[in-house]
Amino acid sequence: MFKLKKALIVTALSCSMVFSAQSAFAASEVEPNNSITAAQSISINTNYFGTFSSTSDKDWYKFTISTPGDYQMVVQNPSGGDYYIVPWKLIGGTWTNIYSSTTHLTVGSNDITQFFSGAGEQYAFQIINRNSSVNLQYNTYVEHY
Repeated sequence: MFKLKKALIVTALSCSMVFSAQSAFAASEVEPNNSITAAQSISINTNYFGTFSSTSDKDWYKFTISTPGDYQMVVQNPSGGDYYIVPWKLIGGTWTNIYSSTTHLTVGSNDITQFFSGAGEQYAFQIINRNSSVNLQYNTYVEHY
């Protein structure tokens, strides 16, 4: 009986680690990424850590969806900053702001935009620092859920 319980616990922990992929990998922001044309390409389910180097610093990230489904763009404010996400989608060769108050959430210190996407669609998001402080760090990722 003890061996069976131990095997079940190990299996449950292993499954938990596999299904929480967004926290399994981490990377750092690469400057310059201060415009949509200089946006840093990122991977889905990977954490990226960034820092605002000035009060006018705006960080951009872009990605392409490979698997259709529900996604969310998230920025976490661990350092007491006040950040928000402005989401964009490439439509007909033009970057279009897709912000909507119905898909934009603030949960605790997280700023989140949720959306459904088809395969091959391209997105970008801008993280804006609403705080006048510099050297504030944040964590961001795009999650397929």
